[in-house]
Amino acid sequence: MTDTKNAKLKLIKLGLIFSLIIYVFSTLEFSSVPIIDGYANKPSFFSNENCTLFINDVVNNHQRTIELKNIATHHSQSFTILGIRQDTLKKAWKNGFGYKMSGSIYLSGQESGIYQIDNKIPIIIKPPINEQTDLLIVVPYLNYQAHSNAGGKSFFAHNSLKSEAAVQLSFNRPIVITDYEFTIAQFANQYLKKYKVGYISDLDILFYKQIEKTKMLLFYGNMSFISPQMRKNIDLFIASGGNILFTNNHFMNNIVRLDLKRKQILFAKNNQKLPNQWNDSTLKQPNYQTVGASYEIGFLINSFPLLIRKNIKDNELTIRDTLHPIFKDLPNSQKNISISCTLWNGPPLLGLNESALPLIDSTNLARYYYKVLAYKWSEYNGYKLTIGSISEFQKKQDSGICINMGCGCWIDSLSNNKIHAELLQYFESMNSYIRGVFKWRDKIVVLIVYNNDISSDPENKRHPHVYLFDQTGKITASYNLEGFDFYGLGVDETTDRLIISDNFILLQGGFATKEMAGLNPQILQMDLNTGEIVAKNDLSHSFYSPFDSKGFLYQIIMKNQGKGIVCYFAMIG
Repeated sequence: MTDTKNAKLKLIKLGLIFSLIIYVFSTLEFSSVPIIDGYANKPSFFSNENCTLFINDVVNNHQRTIELKNIATHHSQSFTILGIRQDTLKKAWKNGFGYKMSGSIYLSGQESGIYQIDNKIPIIIKPPINEQTDLLIVVPYLNYQAHSNAGGKSFFAHNSLKSEAAVQLSFNRPIVITDYEFTIAQFANQYLKKYKVGYISDLDILFYKQIEKTKMLLFYGNMSFISPQMRKNIDLFIASGGNILFTNNHFMNNIVRLDLKRKQILFAKNNQKLPNQWNDSTLKQPNYQTVGASYEIGFLINSFPLLIRKNIKDNELTIRDTLHPIFKDLPNSQKNISISCTLWNGPPLLGLNESALPLIDSTNLARYYYKVLAYKWSEYNGYKLTIGSISEFQKKQDSGICINMGCGCWIDSLSNNKIHAELLQYFESMNSYIRGVFKWRDKIVVLIVYNNDISSDPENKRHPHVYLFDQTGKITASYNLEGFDFYGLGVDETTDRLIISDNFILLQGGFATKEMAGLNPQILQMDLNTGEIVAKNDLSHSFYSPFDSKGFLYQIIMKNQGKGIVCYFAMIG
């Protein structure tokens, strides 16, 4: 009997303890536990507005203290809201997450800047519309929405469910900012204190009055998604005398439509009836007409045939105007600037002049003036000679001045400038394409293809050529290639041979791959000492670029095995 009574007492005590624990947990603030995720009702706010929050919390229905912090100054302010454990709607990428409202916070007295709520939810506080500013920094909100697969999909197949990209995305999804925001905000806070600086989102460009009173806009990061109205307002801002600093890789690449009522961004992917690229030829509005340069005619390092590692540094630009204000902190004797970047923008080119300097296609640019301040030789898509450049331009005499920095890596790179000599490559003709650049002994080997009708060239001046350059830039040898189009694949230094792919023939007045014509592509081996083609071997498919894109040379060993040729690749550089 006593044992039974003791057992009942133990159960009563355990029940009381459990009830006490439940009570304590129900009254505790879980502010020390991070929220799961959330979003605000819009990306940017004025300082006298309410910001409505939709927060997914670890515990349901409890009072939580949240912190609003400026990511540059670290000034913070605390607010109390209701923590809710949220459910998510189906197809949340386009329908929105559908979170219940957690509460509102009144924004008052905060300076313009980029803020985070509990280090999870980014918002932008923008300056009043009629306030004069020296600079507005534009945060690429649409880009983060486009790349975010919150809810299951983004505008890209690689991170979308079933590898099917979305064509509609909701603004009502959690997004995260990147290191770009922290870098640009801290940079402005440290170095631009004497200027009146404000922050807006790219969505704010839809409303021209938001940018009308500033002297200058700064675009940074990967800001490739631009709506027609946004572009119209950017062009109007420049035409009205506003200045712009572009520090982007992919600026104004994709056309998006915005449904602000439904809070959706629309991207008609691969729909030919509704162009989705600003460089679509049917629009006749290439992005470089606004920004002065394009990555599509810029330099993607991984596609470059082979980087020259001795005299031409992969991240160095030759300064053309050492007295320009943007270079004022550099020594006057410094002729090169080091900017490490994997993707470059450049202007459209006509080709090269007799001094091997780039000829800008000013007709397509339609500019009052266009000046290349610094540049590096580049190529696009493994074949097209162009430049990556820092450029200054003005569309009309009374337009604003724009500077395009050519890449998005300028803040990190400009802090580490070094002087290096660049080997200036010389080519005989305009409209020439680089099909391969390789180091061989103390020489540089360049395979050039000319964009000309070779049938009207009896002296072989427009046939593909292999040039050998010495360290001064002088051509020491020139070898003609009989054919139409070739790609350099690498140098076999053990045999002094340039390995070349021969993929094309002339068919019915135009170029065609040998594969399309039922023929075998070939690999040629050229003796670099004599220019003689010493071997030809059939292949089952075409090769267009080196077998390693990071600067390593490969020896190509070809052996007959049965019916075909088998290639083995051994790294030798």
